[in-house]
Amino acid sequence: MKKLIKFRKVLCKIRGLIKHWEENTKIKKKLAVSYFALVSIAVLSIAFLSYVRINTVLLELAKEDARYSVLQLEENIKNRLGLYEEISRSVFFNKELIDLITKRYRRRLEAYDAFVKGRTILDTLKVVDSNISRISVQLFNDSFLFDGEYFILADEETMASLFHEIMQTDTGKLWTSTYKNWKKEDVIALHTLLYEFKRGFHIAGILQIEIPQKIIHEYIEAESNNKDIYILHSNGHVITASDKTIIGDNLVNLPYIKRVFENDSGEFVFNVNGHESLIVYNTMYNQWKIVYVIPLKNLMKDTSKLNYFILMICLMTIAGLWVLTRLLAGKLTQRLNLLAEGVRKVGEGNYKNKINLTGSDEVGQLALLYNQMTEKLEYMFEEVYEANIKRKQAELWALQAQINPHFLYNSLSSLGWLALKRGVPELRDAAIDLAKFYRFSLSRGTDIITLHQEIEHIKTYVRIQRMRFGDKVYVSYNIEECLYNYKILKLTLQPLVENCYNHAIREDESVLNIEIKGYIEGNHVVLEVIDDGIGMNEEEIISILNGSRNKHESQRGYGIMNVDERIKLHFGPEYGISLNSMPGVGTIVRILLPLQQDV
Repeated sequence: MKKLIKFRKVLCKIRGLIKHWEENTKIKKKLAVSYFALVSIAVLSIAFLSYVRINTVLLELAKEDARYSVLQLEENIKNRLGLYEEISRSVFFNKELIDLITKRYRRRLEAYDAFVKGRTILDTLKVVDSNISRISVQLFNDSFLFDGEYFILADEETMASLFHEIMQTDTGKLWTSTYKNWKKEDVIALHTLLYEFKRGFHIAGILQIEIPQKIIHEYIEAESNNKDIYILHSNGHVITASDKTIIGDNLVNLPYIKRVFENDSGEFVFNVNGHESLIVYNTMYNQWKIVYVIPLKNLMKDTSKLNYFILMICLMTIAGLWVLTRLLAGKLTQRLNLLAEGVRKVGEGNYKNKINLTGSDEVGQLALLYNQMTEKLEYMFEEVYEANIKRKQAELWALQAQINPHFLYNSLSSLGWLALKRGVPELRDAAIDLAKFYRFSLSRGTDIITLHQEIEHIKTYVRIQRMRFGDKVYVSYNIEECLYNYKILKLTLQPLVENCYNHAIREDESVLNIEIKGYIEGNHVVLEVIDDGIGMNEEEIISILNGSRNKHESQRGYGIMNVDERIKLHFGPEYGISLNSMPGVGTIVRILLPLQQDV
């Protein structure tokens, strides 16, 4: 019990010391000590793990290297065997040879001529690769001539066995294990069935291509340094090996070879002849096994040197780390002090103070955010001031709008009555249209209207302008039927049409064509006002969209800017107006609106 109480007191004392150190130690010292301690622990941990796991790492590297070597060896052997399989394929499809060996001959001389032709064909195939020991065909046709070298009369029992083995393969081609030929040379053979296509796809014979075993052995000689390599047949016989004395032996009863035949590929560590060895193997397309046996002592001979090198690097790193942490802590606290001074000035109300700190680290990002914050604060104060002024102006305009429209409506109605009384119907129609135009434009409480209402308002405006321009302006409407009830802001399109009248008409007598389009595009509604007037250059477009202070361009672009600002304010910044124009060709004003609305 006393020991527990004593332990608690010690623990509380340690906690108190840590808290005192955190709260009262300067940040420069805390950064230096904390960074040094953490990184030193990390470096020592890495050194320890490296020492413990170095053997595993080297083993994994050896496995990777061995796997690559096995695959490379497999590819080389596969390409070489593929050459002989290609030769067998040419025999398989040689119609002349198949006809010669399947034809029934009644005369000896005719059979001899066929034999000579067949032998010539087989001799020609040897030219492809001079290493071929022999090419022969075992036949069932007893009317053919047989020499025991090129053409051999098939033994039914032998043929049945070969046929069964060939049919067990996926490729229809059988590679044998190594055996002695009549010259006492180690060879391997490729057997391929030949078919008589004209008579029911019967077997015409079996083609046999013999090649020396040394051709395969040449590929493993360069790879056999510090390792044993075996090429095994599917029956366990050694086709070739780095140790030539075991060629032809059956190794299937060896424990590690048994494991090799359990899977198509893999690697494992096994005790071979008293030595721990890495076994890496893979299965070729013809079921041959490539096996690497690499003693682990050959892989680990440089482990001690590597461990010593890692230890020295760790000690040098820790020594240099202390110096580096001191320098870094001083540099970091210097920048933090500048940041703290800037925050203090903002607290005093100096929103124009900026901190000149560069970099993309945390301190640099804080400095960037600090500068952005002061800019936003300054902008917000100015914005609030300007907003109050605009609000008062809007109140004044609203008061004027309540007074003037009624007087204007009454005056226009009086003019229409007077024109009718004096017998001037055109003037009466114009007065009525003008009254309708201003009643729509100046009406209060109806900021959201249908597209159909906006189009009707445009038509009223066009009729008024026809009194001045006559047939010099032609306006057409191309609106999808489903959009006529679509809700838009009042005076979205009319100011754009008015811009066409004011700025797009040419000085000559040519007609200005204005087309108003409306269609659905994906999840958006697109409204366009298209004219073939004088157009604008790129600088004029940029000036209009950016709000030019030039008097002419300001008048020209005010309607566009006003509509764009209202759309963005109501629907969001991603919607609004875009311009596309070419001098002398015309202008397209494109309005993008959301298809789904909540107006």
